[in-house]
Amino acid sequence: MRVQYITQQSIEHVEKCGIPERRSPRLRGFNYSDPGEYFVTVCTADRACILGAVANGAMTLSIVGRIVEDCWLAIPEHFPHTRAGVYQIMPNHVHGIIEITKAHRKPRPCRPYV
Repeated sequence: MRVQYITQQSIEHVEKCGIPERRSPRLRGFNYSDPGEYFVTVCTADRACILGAVANGAMTLSIVGRIVEDCWLAIPEHFPHTRAGVYQIMPNHVHGIIEITKAHRKPRPCRPYV
């Protein structure tokens, strides 16, 4: 996952090119560390197609795609109170469902939505 920072240059690019600002799909005030099932999508940097290719209707994973699959399946080893559910690796992104089975930390109040 790549972290992108908002810079003055990126703001100017949005204003110049007319690209709409992306709004967060997160629910205001919702604590995403609560138990439940969460649908996640993770994209590659610059949406580069490095995870594999689709041919004849089937996804063939690259070496990087196989590493991503191994990491997905290992999520419960790193986070014991989770289950890695169904997933689909695409050429430039991954969709999956992660279940948090129980709260493992003291709940904290959500920060106000910005």
